[in-house]
Amino acid sequence: MPDLRVQPWDGAATQELTPDGKNRYTVEARGSTDVIEFNETALDWQSANGDVALRGELAAPAMQMILPWREPDGATDVMYYTNQFYKLDGRYGGEEVSAYSMIEHMWGYNNYADTWWVQNRIVHSCHWVTTFDDGVTEMGKVMWGEYGGPGCPDREQPRAGDRQHHRVQRRRERRWPNCLQLR
Repeated sequence: MPDLRVQPWDGAATQELTPDGKNRYTVEARGSTDVIEFNETALDWQSANGDVALRGELAAPAMQMILPWREPDGATDVMYYTNQFYKLDGRYGGEEVSAYSMIEHMWGYNNYADTWWVQNRIVHSCHWVTTFDDGVTEMGKVMWGEYGGPGCPDREQPRAGDRQHHRVQRRRERRWPNCLQLR
């Protein structure tokens, strides 16, 4: 059942870099104004009408990748992609929540939605983030498929002092030549 409280942003949107180095997005939404600020350590999302009041800190180091592809006609393109997960607590739609939020950035020669890879991809792509009882957080991405998703599970490397939950080994196979195997 769709949540009718969730609506697309329907008004003006602005982006700015604040004097203290935060990215700030201000958007008109549902007859109110939402302000989302984030940097390399924290995210804050507040709506003027009180529907959203979320704050949190970076859950794990950011992930980045360069994704090149060759199209069936031989043309090539590439994008540079990063994401950051934040662990948020607060209020969303009038309910107290604890959740993760992901900020994505993409740089390339074309708008992300207009790239051949996005419009034609045959791929399973998902992100995960887990915070364990001892406070250690791991995150990663899995992407398996054709045309630029060569089948490489990946996860962020633990920070100094973090215990490792998985041993990562490089695996070479004919079909997946650049794959990491989680153990």
